[in-house]
Amino acid sequence: MEKMSRLLVSVPMLATCFAGAKVYAQDAAMPVIEEIIVTAQKRSERINDVPLSINVATGEDLAKGGVTDTSQLVKIVPGFTYQLSPYGTPVYGLRGISFFDTSGLAQPAVSVYVDQVPLPLSILARGASLDVERVEVLKGPQGTLFGENATGGAINYIAAKPTNSFSAGADVVYGRFNQGEAGGYISGPLSNTLSVRLAGRTEQRGDWQYSTTRQDGAGQRGFNEGRVLLDWKPDADFQFELNVNGWKDQSDTQVAQFRRFAPGVPNGYAPAIAALSAYQAAPDNARAADWDSGFSLRRDDRFFQTSLRGDWDVTEQLALTSLTSYIWFRGETPVDPDGTNYLDLTNTQRDAIDVTSQELRASLTTGPLKWLAGGYYQHQRLREDADARLAGTNSLIAGVANSGGVYLNHQKVDTYAGFAGVDADLGGGVTLQGSVRYTKQDRDFSGCARDNGDGTFAMSFSRLSTLLSGSPTVLPPGACVTLSSTTGKPAGLISQSLDQDNVLWRTSLNWKPDEHTLLYVNATKGFKAGGFSTLPYAIDKQINPVTQESVQAYEVGAKLTLAAGRLQLNGAAFHYDYTNKQIQGYLLIQPFGNLPALINIPKSEVDGGELSLTWQALSALRISASATYVDARVAQDFATLDPFAVPINVKGQQLPGTPRWQGNIDAEYRFNLSGRWQPYAGAALAYQSRSYSAFGQNAEFVLPGHTLLDLRAGIERDDGRWRIEAFGHNVTDRYYWLSVSHQIDAVTRLAAQPATYGARATFRY
Repeated sequence: MEKMSRLLVSVPMLATCFAGAKVYAQDAAMPVIEEIIVTAQKRSERINDVPLSINVATGEDLAKGGVTDTSQLVKIVPGFTYQLSPYGTPVYGLRGISFFDTSGLAQPAVSVYVDQVPLPLSILARGASLDVERVEVLKGPQGTLFGENATGGAINYIAAKPTNSFSAGADVVYGRFNQGEAGGYISGPLSNTLSVRLAGRTEQRGDWQYSTTRQDGAGQRGFNEGRVLLDWKPDADFQFELNVNGWKDQSDTQVAQFRRFAPGVPNGYAPAIAALSAYQAAPDNARAADWDSGFSLRRDDRFFQTSLRGDWDVTEQLALTSLTSYIWFRGETPVDPDGTNYLDLTNTQRDAIDVTSQELRASLTTGPLKWLAGGYYQHQRLREDADARLAGTNSLIAGVANSGGVYLNHQKVDTYAGFAGVDADLGGGVTLQGSVRYTKQDRDFSGCARDNGDGTFAMSFSRLSTLLSGSPTVLPPGACVTLSSTTGKPAGLISQSLDQDNVLWRTSLNWKPDEHTLLYVNATKGFKAGGFSTLPYAIDKQINPVTQESVQAYEVGAKLTLAAGRLQLNGAAFHYDYTNKQIQGYLLIQPFGNLPALINIPKSEVDGGELSLTWQALSALRISASATYVDARVAQDFATLDPFAVPINVKGQQLPGTPRWQGNIDAEYRFNLSGRWQPYAGAALAYQSRSYSAFGQNAEFVLPGHTLLDLRAGIERDDGRWRIEAFGHNVTDRYYWLSVSHQIDAVTRLAAQPATYGARATFRY
């Protein structure tokens, strides 16, 4: 209550500070900041009328920033973070809330949508930014109105829609590392009631990483995607939108940088010790890395989705909406996470994902009340088989050098939800909002560690089981080898269930004393479902799932339009009580060493604030800036292990992957020369303070603070039909890394890309 009181006190303080801000106009003809319409509350409304922290970027903003993937939103969204797991799974975070897991089946803490249709796993979101009108980033717990529970926030891409008259566009990019991109769209009516939009994009690139021990390269990009949107309006009351889209990714997975030898089993497999103890660390160069000769890093990922939205205006006050979606994904993701040319570990994750979802909702306006109610169902079939090949220090088990195994993670997930919300206009510019959602999820798991067919895993675990149990054990090639922690005998194919339910809610009180000012206070309860990960299941204890986590969030904020519409100033302060945070931690299991396992951190807290502005400083100069402070830490004693199996108490430690400070600034100046062509120049800075990649506050696991500078300059025709631009990203060639991990015997980094530069040409008709 004390922290909530401090937040409430900060509302008038924010208002007083903002109201005192003055900007002096240069002339009455100066352009104002364009009004933004969002659908964050599942209805179209001005962003300045929505009592939530929202960042919005248009398709043009994304193009200027070179943002073609969700991970790159870190450039333009304060409080957003991105880490890359050693097995290629993206980890998104907002305000310190994220879920780090290496499995492709990991349920994220920050959910991604396209036109309100959920992409429930982060690995499915690679094509979400194709031909978008805008992207809306909602901060804080979500789920009362959206189809997926998320404790961190939600990212909703709004696809560019079919047009009532013919239009077309094309974009071409060429850059460093032989980068070539081409995309475009065609849109227009097919009849008086039917319109269509076709969009596609291809991204190609050569090697950007090189081997430190031989003449070889990695890092190629090969990504193709397309989408067909059909809008059908049979009459004034009905509208249907069909979205058929897909993508294929045959890019290389990123290779790690070896830092030092840190044996998982110090007196283990002798060839591994001999090969790695003298291995040289990679230089401080983003491009330097190493991997096994002859091991293909090329993905083979294919995604297909079809969704149908139907809207029926039953009356002027009542509307019905249906959202139906089916997702099909098949993927093969090979990684070499140890950063050496020695076979310490390679892993190939093979995923098969099928997701069906249905939402039906009704919205009703009755005088001063706006109602929303609906139901949601989702069915997921998830299969992941991780084929691990190894010859590390932990590969010698019971005197047998085993070559690796296959880890099976098969799940069936059914989610049911019902939700409702109401907005009440209390008069005098005061609005009270409330929403609630009940969610029930039934999750069934089956899995084990299985011999890969050559019999070495089966033989070594047979001997180990015989020693542990005191009676002979014989496992055939191809069998499940995971051992029971109580009997020491093989546990076979292990089946478990995780059935959960929760009640999420949100309430908000906001005041608009005039059309230029919004003050609000929110309280939100959010949940994220628990689940199972794909891990090297040596014993059955590793298969224990994480239970659901929850966040009780409080936020106060203000949105002000100043200087006759030429300055938009937004701010917020927030406090989160974070319960049962999910994270991939460790279990020390002899003779295998420190093995990964999912764990819950019982109690954490997040405090912070953010401030952002958009300023039309001159008729030719526009400036956007933002800053975020996040203090995310463990709030009570909790004993666990660090990446080297050292016991630690993490109370007071910063949550991994959470920088305290982030800031962004973008400025663009347009030279108002006579004629049809307008030259322009722009620059963007993105700052992030240091954080840790894992608990333990070990200096080796620091993610360094960094400032990135992007530059652009070009010329655009006054009607917007042609634009030609030169750009540079990370032009100072800042070396930093996205994650640090301990992979069996190696401390490794995954570095961010070095400086890139190129040219872009855009045409619109």
